[in-house]
Amino acid sequence: VFMFYIAFVMFSVLNIVTGVFVDSAIQVAQRDRNILVEKEKRTRESTTQHLLTLLEEIDEDNSGEISTDELFEAMKKEHIHDYFEALQVDTGDIEELVRMLDRDENGVIDIVEFVDGLQKLKGNARSIDIHIIKKQLRLIMLAVGLNVPKKPLF
Repeated sequence: VFMFYIAFVMFSVLNIVTGVFVDSAIQVAQRDRNILVEKEKRTRESTTQHLLTLLEEIDEDNSGEISTDELFEAMKKEHIHDYFEALQVDTGDIEELVRMLDRDENGVIDIVEFVDGLQKLKGNARSIDIHIIKKQLRLIMLAVGLNVPKKPLF
């Protein structure tokens, strides 16, 4: 009976120590997530400020909008071209870039289109971007009556 009591007490103490350790690890992980979210928020805000400053520099007529001609002229400036490269945004075809950023298709890029568009275009495609394209392709294939493979594209 005494040995059973000793084993039970030891098991209880080990269980408490393990619980404290696990709780501490969970708290650290939660702080890490909060730090990560906060860092991403600050990065996004900083990028937005840089993009607004860039828009002001590109917008030569101070209209609050960027035309294809203004963007083409701005790309001749090395520091602007370098900034687009740092964002990993391809500037090889300026007209195509304007079409991609110009959501309302009025031929110019306004502030919201510029900032939101470049935030989305910067960097490499993420997995979700690829899956969205695959799903849209599947829907288009169904809409035009093409045979869609039984196995989903994604």
